[in-house]
Amino acid sequence: MENTGSKNISASTTLASAVIQSLEASKVFDSHEIDYGNFGSMSIHEACASYGTDEKELLKELNDADGSLNICGNTGDWEAPFLCEFIKASMHARLLKRLPEVRHRLAAAEREKIIGKSAMRSFREFADNLQFHINKEQRMIFPYIRRIASAADSAMVLEMAPFGRVANPLKSLEAEHSDMTRAVKEIIDEVKKAAGQNDNNKVLQTLLKELKELASALRLYIHFENNLLFPKTIMLERRVLTTTDRRKISRKTKIN
Repeated sequence: MENTGSKNISASTTLASAVIQSLEASKVFDSHEIDYGNFGSMSIHEACASYGTDEKELLKELNDADGSLNICGNTGDWEAPFLCEFIKASMHARLLKRLPEVRHRLAAAEREKIIGKSAMRSFREFADNLQFHINKEQRMIFPYIRRIASAADSAMVLEMAPFGRVANPLKSLEAEHSDMTRAVKEIIDEVKKAAGQNDNNKVLQTLLKELKELASALRLYIHFENNLLFPKTIMLERRVLTTTDRRKISRKTKIN
């Protein structure tokens, strides 16, 4: 994965690499509604073709973006356990905090009969799925990632989880990321349609703004997992298991 000290974003740079170089890139992608979280391995050239975005203009925006407020530093160097703590304290908390605000705005729009009941049903389902997803990460996945890191640091044998290799649940989490992204987009599209039929409706305009902020928070959260935490975890587990296998081979050789 690309990771340089200064920004040098080109058409061949992946979406994930651009955001790793500077978190300001995430705001640029957000403004074009480019999903750098689920499609981090896509190059900027490929993304522009897929989203119908002007490549030269996007590259100019990305390279001109002010990185002075990039207080997170070089996220590409963060270790897996620290990423777990950061995601829990920042990304999870940020997403959960936004849910009541959006639910309140949706309820107000429904009371005024400017959107149908389907949007609220879809949002409730999304919120329930997000809460379940976060609980699964905090109670099962993150503790196991810490166990992998501890085994790597101490050269101890890793006790495998019931789900086997960590790539198995991570693949499931990535699929859930895609589903949640799709759900939010569908709600936004429904609200946009209602807003087009109700010009200057303040309730709808505020709701649309908060939904877009939720979508932005979701993309950044997914980026930290799909493009940083998950690949690092898989590599870390592979290293631990390889070391364990080598010790077993070494012991067998000595016995023989």
